[in-house]
Amino acid sequence: MAACAHPDCTEDAAAMLPACMTHWRLVPGPLRRRLNEARTRFARDPFDQRARDDYNAAYRSAAESLAEQRA
Repeated sequence: MAACAHPDCTEDAAAMLPACMTHWRLVPGPLRRRLNEARTRFARDPFDQRARDDYNAAYRSAAESLAEQRA
């Protein structure tokens, strides 16, 4: 498992998410929805390159939004 992307957190991130469940709630709603939709498409067909690219881009954006926050 990866570490939570929030700079003040030492917890593990939830599966296929950049954050633990506590800090996942700090990601802006539209970005959470975008990542959840991309994650669902990618999980449904992991060989779909567009789904993989969308998931990776949304994951990076969510992780970056958390990295900029402080508790």
